[in-house]
Amino acid sequence: MENISTPKTLKIFLFNGKPTGTKIVELSSWIGKAYVIPRKRLSELLKREELESQAVYFLVGDSESGKRKIYIGEAENFKKRILQHNQKNDFWNMVVCFISKDDNLTKAHIKYLEYRMIRLSQEANRAEIENGNNGVISKLPESDIAEMEEFIENIKIIISTLGFVFLENVSIKNDEQEEIYYVKGRGGNGIIKIVDEGYVLQKGSIIAGEDSPSLRGKGISVMRFQYMQTDKVRKNQDGNFTLLDNIIFSSPSYVASFVIGNSTNGWVVLKNKNGETLDKLKRK
Repeated sequence: MENISTPKTLKIFLFNGKPTGTKIVELSSWIGKAYVIPRKRLSELLKREELESQAVYFLVGDSESGKRKIYIGEAENFKKRILQHNQKNDFWNMVVCFISKDDNLTKAHIKYLEYRMIRLSQEANRAEIENGNNGVISKLPESDIAEMEEFIENIKIIISTLGFVFLENVSIKNDEQEEIYYVKGRGGNGIIKIVDEGYVLQKGSIIAGEDSPSLRGKGISVMRFQYMQTDKVRKNQDGNFTLLDNIIFSSPSYVASFVIGNSTNGWVVLKNKNGETLDKLKRK
């Protein structure tokens, strides 16, 4: 069962008239405001006075492993802080910053936001985090905490809408409220959560150590081989492997074949806890 969310309206202003350029993003009925600024365009936007205010921000780049690399920070004067990053940090090519339109964020608020954003990114484990520490959580009144948690939910909506999913946790949190399926065979035992992005093979799943003849030479076989050479799996005594990180697949057949090491129809072999197939529940 999926959580039902309230519909939202986002307004995205293309500052340069280009979809790859600077964006200013606002969410209906929210005091926050986001700026998405490519590094090469910093000088254009930093003339704006509102960016001399309190902000929480994300420096975004790519790592050698293929994961996003991010730095999460807070600043009493975003303009001053981002110019320091521009001089000292090489990895990033874009910054996403969040300010309050009513200028009501205090130092304590942005410290709280920074701490929570770092924790959410660590829990999601979908990006390499450049921060040297975990931030310091501020002591806020209960009413302020509630406001900041709402602020965080809106940050997550905007960040994900822009294609940055490093705050989205795809691990299983509640078996009863999430779409969970299982696949077993040839020593493999996979647990899969279905999300909007695809099929998430969960950390702790067992992956069959050997390919069947029908799989050899195919792309999924190459992927399996390459994955077995990384530190994202642990080899077990029986020759199979334990997955140490979540992986997202685009189709049920890819994830099923990855787990059991055999060409298979994921719509048929993925089953929920009641033994009902994905095909029965989703296509018939």
